[in-house]
Amino acid sequence: MAAKMVHTCIHVLDLDASMRFYEDALGLTEDSRLEPEDKSWAIVFLGNDTTDFRLELTWNKGRTEPYENGTSDTHLAFEVDDMDEAHHVHERMDCIVHENKGMGIYFITDPDGCWIEIIPSSKIQLNDAFVIGIDVGGTATKLGVFTGSGELVGKHAFASIPVLTKEAFTPIAEQLAIILRASSVSASQVVGVGLAVPGPVTPENEFVVCPNLDLDLHAYKSFLEAEFPKAAVAVINDANAAALGDQWQGSASKSACENFVLVTLGTGIGAGIISRGELLTSSAGAVGEIGHLCVEPVDG
Repeated sequence: MAAKMVHTCIHVLDLDASMRFYEDALGLTEDSRLEPEDKSWAIVFLGNDTTDFRLELTWNKGRTEPYENGTSDTHLAFEVDDMDEAHHVHERMDCIVHENKGMGIYFITDPDGCWIEIIPSSKIQLNDAFVIGIDVGGTATKLGVFTGSGELVGKHAFASIPVLTKEAFTPIAEQLAIILRASSVSASQVVGVGLAVPGPVTPENEFVVCPNLDLDLHAYKSFLEAEFPKAAVAVINDANAAALGDQWQGSASKSACENFVLVTLGTGIGAGIISRGELLTSSAGAVGEIGHLCVEPVDG
């Protein structure tokens, strides 16, 4: 048996307000309608020309109590081709209720409290695509291969080496080849690479200081761009990367926590700070560098 999804239904308190919302926010207009002669109820199907899937709005005359349509656990999801434009529209409508910067998605809510997930086009096309996380530590470099939804496919670690000359990339390339083979993933399937490094990183991908390791950040990024030509390569402080990862898939995500500090303890000490769902950064990239605080003990 083959089954095809055709529509999803939500109950609405104010039909006109809901129809205006879905047209203004998502470009959905009335496709068809069912209603009796006495107008005691109405079922309106909304859609657009991108799909034959429809949203059903069910309205009952005389209803005064809001419906319980669910929140983020039961929601609609819409793919958009321009996240910046969509975010601008929804911000102007004041309907954004939650943002997950780590995943690159956000939620809006309609007049009846139904949560709607807004997803960039690339998120829908990651079935056969993978991302690689590279955590360069003062002692060890750790590699992880993940699906687009964050599922760990493979991991590997090796002793960190100074990266100041082209020769240093030969052993790194060999280590990357090991984890790709073990994960049954080809370089052409990698659409994103995150390079987490032990030191403050400016928005221009400049190192302010790199304790415990000699590292040419620009050369490392260029090497990764050559190894994975289809991938976007991002550079970030390691503690900040850990905080964003926890916000996406860790304990902060599970508890819907929007304000937390994640402290990393390794060869060095650092912290990533999330406030109101946003990663705190600065022009020098040194927010959270608690391991470099100068402390002068005072005799009691």
